[in-house]
Amino acid sequence: PIFSSATLGVPQAAGPIAFALVALSLMGDARGGAAMILAMTLAQVVGAIPITRLGRKLPPAAFLKLLVAARTVALLVMALLITSEAAFIWLIVLAAIAGSVSGAAWGYMRAVLNQLAPRSRLPRALGIAATLNETTFVLAPVAASGLGTLSPVLAVLALAIVGAVPALLVP
Repeated sequence: PIFSSATLGVPQAAGPIAFALVALSLMGDARGGAAMILAMTLAQVVGAIPITRLGRKLPPAAFLKLLVAARTVALLVMALLITSEAAFIWLIVLAAIAGSVSGAAWGYMRAVLNQLAPRSRLPRALGIAATLNETTFVLAPVAASGLGTLSPVLAVLALAIVGAVPALLVP
């Protein structure tokens, strides 16, 4: 679960670099990447409470997996649209869809971590998760830069794949 927590933030951490490289390759201007990350971030803030409430009757781990799957699908469709050079507005819409579930996913990740760690070990588990989260926000942009130099699509695919890890590792 701790590694799930660390990989949950990869799309937000690496998104600015990956999206800037996508915009640069499609439009010749990296500013479109800022529009994508703005849409993702605003959707995360706006969607956090309503989407969290949608899952209140489901087991936290199951709903977390559903949220991560929705984000993964949005990022995979984004990669597909990048290869077909679709209208840039669709990439912004998909970034917003991916972001809309992220705020709720963070909350559900914490709930799952609370269920899995005994109370006596919760401070340590949260400390390790926070350290791994900081590491993610340092390393993910570097990885996105490296992959993006090969192909911006590859960087977005990496966001989708690594960001899907929580759905695979959460029990």
